[in-house]
Amino acid sequence: MIPGLVTLLGCMGVFAQSAVAADSGRDLLGIDMAKWMNDDLNHSLSLVEELKATWVRCGIAWEQIEPSPGEYDWEHLDRVVNQTRQHHLRLLVTLRAFNPWAGIRIPARQNQAHANRAATPPKDMAQFARFVGAAAARYKGRGVCWQIENEPNLGVYWLGTREEYVHLLKSAYTAIHAADLDAVVVSAGIACEFFEHLGAPQQRLAHLKQWFDAVFESGAFDAIDIHDYFIPEDGNPWGITFGGYIGAVKSWMKEKGVRAPLWITEFDFPSGPLTVRQKTVSFAPDRQAGFLEQAVSQARAEGVRHLFWMFMRDTEQGQGNHLGLATKDGRHKAAWNEFARLASD
Repeated sequence: MIPGLVTLLGCMGVFAQSAVAADSGRDLLGIDMAKWMNDDLNHSLSLVEELKATWVRCGIAWEQIEPSPGEYDWEHLDRVVNQTRQHHLRLLVTLRAFNPWAGIRIPARQNQAHANRAATPPKDMAQFARFVGAAAARYKGRGVCWQIENEPNLGVYWLGTREEYVHLLKSAYTAIHAADLDAVVVSAGIACEFFEHLGAPQQRLAHLKQWFDAVFESGAFDAIDIHDYFIPEDGNPWGITFGGYIGAVKSWMKEKGVRAPLWITEFDFPSGPLTVRQKTVSFAPDRQAGFLEQAVSQARAEGVRHLFWMFMRDTEQGQGNHLGLATKDGRHKAAWNEFARLASD
């Protein structure tokens, strides 16, 4: 993801490689905290520790930090960073570009929770760069890694073009590394597009490759992220396996000469029936735990650096009511104990 600094350091700069290499001894597993950032954060982070995870991921919207031009409010992110460190966890912050006063248009979904809003390209990219640079400078040396946007190939999260996303990424990458040479910048996780209406498996992969190629060609990243919700067993309804998707992305990286670490900041499997476009697939708690074990094994075999489970607990929202490691009232499923076991290996 970004030209100015890329020119200085080379397409995959030496400094960027060394910054990520310093992180190579960290454990594999993490938890996405997006659904629980407004709960009792200390309690939620204690549960992450109970799961033996070493990483958490959260999303922060530009609007939350800079509600009006030039006026920063760091209270929420300070609390997240400080409490994460108190629990001895590493933190990946996904910076969302959503900001009504700064975007080229106001999305129709602006009243939804910050994490679910659609961002638009900024009117003034330099303004966004100042914001991300200020964040990197404030938390320098405090174990925070930065991700630029979320699933920009889906209109529910990004109302710009692929080229506009790459511009955002390049600007952020340059600004973050200007503020913190040792920062790690992760590209946005690309949604895996497993819905059958998007075409046959090879058609979907070809479309995804266009997004990855654009990111690869930017050189503006220290790590590449994918979101991988494919089932790890052959013969699944989506025609692509968890490990097969990792392999496809790695082949695209090799084709472009990209040697950056590969992260998966979202993966998850259901413990109950899953309905996609009027097709219901049966799952059960023991299968969820089995899929988790297979996926972690495949990720390790493919050299994935970090792997974040999406739902710590079931939610009331759509398919999220079956995706947690625990039920809504906190009862552990088989996958909870399996996750803790795998994280301890």
